[in-house]
Amino acid sequence: MNRRLARRPGRFRRSAFPAVFLTAAFLFNTAPGRLGAQEAAGSGALDRLDRAFLKSFFDDLGKVVTAPGRWTGKDFAVFGGVAAAGGFSFLLDEDIRETVQDSRSSSSDDLSGFFSNFGDGLVLSAGLLGFYAAGERAGDPTWRRTALLGLKSLGATALLVMGSKFVIGRARPRANEGRSVFRPFSFKSTYYALPSGHAASAWAVAATIADQSGNRTVDAVAYGLAALASLSRVHDDKHWTSDVVLGSALGYFTAKKVCALNRPKPPVSPSLLETAQLSFDLAGPRTSLTLSWNW
Repeated sequence: MNRRLARRPGRFRRSAFPAVFLTAAFLFNTAPGRLGAQEAAGSGALDRLDRAFLKSFFDDLGKVVTAPGRWTGKDFAVFGGVAAAGGFSFLLDEDIRETVQDSRSSSSDDLSGFFSNFGDGLVLSAGLLGFYAAGERAGDPTWRRTALLGLKSLGATALLVMGSKFVIGRARPRANEGRSVFRPFSFKSTYYALPSGHAASAWAVAATIADQSGNRTVDAVAYGLAALASLSRVHDDKHWTSDVVLGSALGYFTAKKVCALNRPKPPVSPSLLETAQLSFDLAGPRTSLTLSWNW
């Protein structure tokens, strides 16, 4: 088997930041967005990187962590489907690893190194902060709010990933200890395979952009890049396929929850009693009582 355990640095690494920034520019500008209508409706959603945003981040994080306690039958069905996909890919981990590693080339190494940047938390954070700054300069609340939602989703996902890695302690493929070795609570990164942080980060940002865009082209590009970033981790022998599958699901559903928590609530129509008006007329020859409703 042709194991390339020491992959040389990709020539495209230096282009990571401009590539991510330009891709985000395409996504943000292509999407007509639902945020404009929400802004006009006076939703009051956060669109500033300030203390209120930080408070809302930790509030949302707590709701994401405790969400399983409020799951319904549909949620458990989705969880079962994700677990089944993870279990099935676990059975194929060794075979997939062998096939992918035997097929590697210098060209695939370079391409994988490039697409891996779209799952790099540092690169993604820089790109989102850059677009927040661009939205601030242009006075565009849509860019600011989408960037902040992306940062929320990315931050929450990163914390969940780090905690899961530490508790699960699965050996990475490069450890050559097999797919079934787990050393919980290890402080060695060799045992931080599950879940894949790159896959989770990529899908968290992609799901956020897609949730806000309302544009199928944007959705396809965002999810396509997330998929390529995820595949790069298997190609580079950093993760098992099942790590990537479960990491992708973690990032996707975390982002969906964060977006749902921050979605503007529709205005509540007043009840009939709240719009009722009762009036007396004592000026005329007869006393009158009038009851009316406005809607």
